[in-house]
Amino acid sequence: MNIPIDERTAKKYGNNFFFLGSGCYGTAYENEEFVIKMTSDEREVEIAKRIKDANCSSLVKIIEVVENAIVQEKVKTDFCTCTLHRIFEEMWCQGISFDCFHLYFEDEILNEEEKWWSSQLAGITFDCSKIGVINPDIHCDNLGLNTNGDLVLFDVSSRKPIF
Repeated sequence: MNIPIDERTAKKYGNNFFFLGSGCYGTAYENEEFVIKMTSDEREVEIAKRIKDANCSSLVKIIEVVENAIVQEKVKTDFCTCTLHRIFEEMWCQGISFDCFHLYFEDEILNEEEKWWSSQLAGITFDCSKIGVINPDIHCDNLGLNTNGDLVLFDVSSRKPIF
């Protein structure tokens, strides 16, 4: 499928891209190694540049930002874990915000899997604060596993305030 990116970027990352999905401000395409997000949202482009420059391990690796095209590593999104969903459900029911959820779970976490997921989520919120995203769009649909098997946030909402 042809995607609307400049010729240099297309040659660099290949042409075998398939439609992945679309939202209010753009469309995403994927091949075996990369995801290219085409966006009309200047704030999303700014956030992508911040992520790339900061090299945050719990945020998706941004390879390149070319005008309105964001090239990022492809992450595994077809994993499912009851524990992760339970943590999100518990936070939602209790009204716990992501910036203080670790305080709640310090006393409540009983097994190693729950400790691992919550520490991964804490790393994501820390890395978001490092790049100035004060309210990341964290939910199961925006989380994936990188090649190391670590949880990463691959879509940071630009509709949330940034400073």
